[in-house]
Amino acid sequence: EKMPVFTVGVGSTRLDRDIQVDRANVPKSVLKGAAVLVDAVVTQSGYADKTVRLDVEDDGRIIGSQEVRLPSDGSPATVRVRVTASEPGPRVFRFRVAPQDGEVVTQNDVRDALVTVRDTKEKILYYEGEPRFEMKFLNRAVVDDKNLQVITLQRTADNKFMRLNVDGPDELAGGFPKTREELFAYKGLILGSVEAGAFSGDQLQMIADFVDKRGGGLLMLGAPRSFGEGGYGGTPVADALPLAIDPRTHAGEPTAFERINVAPTRAGQGHSATQIAPSEDASAARWKNLPIIMLTAKAMARDQQECIAAGASDCPSQCTLGHDAGQVAPLVRGAAHIGDGTGGGLGSSACRLEGRFVTVGAHNRRGGLGDG
Repeated sequence: EKMPVFTVGVGSTRLDRDIQVDRANVPKSVLKGAAVLVDAVVTQSGYADKTVRLDVEDDGRIIGSQEVRLPSDGSPATVRVRVTASEPGPRVFRFRVAPQDGEVVTQNDVRDALVTVRDTKEKILYYEGEPRFEMKFLNRAVVDDKNLQVITLQRTADNKFMRLNVDGPDELAGGFPKTREELFAYKGLILGSVEAGAFSGDQLQMIADFVDKRGGGLLMLGAPRSFGEGGYGGTPVADALPLAIDPRTHAGEPTAFERINVAPTRAGQGHSATQIAPSEDASAARWKNLPIIMLTAKAMARDQQECIAAGASDCPSQCTLGHDAGQVAPLVRGAAHIGDGTGGGLGSSACRLEGRFVTVGAHNRRGGLGDG
């Protein structure tokens, strides 16, 4: 006969002294050699105000560490760690806190997360409408990266183009891609000083679909022929960008320059795109000492209150959440370049994800542009 079995818990329902790694968040896939921000949630009881170190291991090798001061009992602490994915293939990143004195259970001090490290070369299309320094500096920044291929298309005259780093004589022979199949072959798209009028209506929709449907990364550089000054207001591309362009702004309409300081909000400080120093604390400190930049894009009146509430003295542009498939980012050319001499400027998304710093591209939720 079958006999019922009843389980009865014995002992305390709460551990007096315990540290637990509750959750570990990593991207599903990254490029080999990419520096990635990963995070874990640590909870504890009996160790409030104690400083511990969270290590991230790959096959027993420590690839990143970060110290954290534990909050009050039961309160979660989010720990962000910068790691480098150096080994290709499926990898198990192990998040570990060393066992503490008096800890009853140590098995929950470890949490594993799976990430796929891709050893492939991702193709990025950079379309520039006129000769600019950005083209030289951007190509110089990635010349040693074996996992990124920046293909440059520069307009030299009407219907005439210069092509750099193409794979063959037929690639981009007719200029900017005219079919989705051709455009969707790239992982990311960078638009420089090229006005919306340079594209057909179908090409503008293709660029929006590149983000929405293909899941590609889109980066628009600040320039005389980009954003509102390029006539993108009211186009499908404007809907794909993470900022609001006043549709009443016409191409070529003169705008006054503004001198501003750009800084990420508290929420934005933890985003990987705002990391401009080896650690999160060093990055936050460096943001405070960046030079003033100049820009022309001003937010519409209805967006300014949200920026002021986030701590800004004014609001250059409204940043909105990215698309489900791909993700986009703006880049405003500053009066002075910062960083490591690669020519990167300052991102000016000033609201919900204020102050992104992007040198090469925007992150893509399907493992995209900027992974390297």
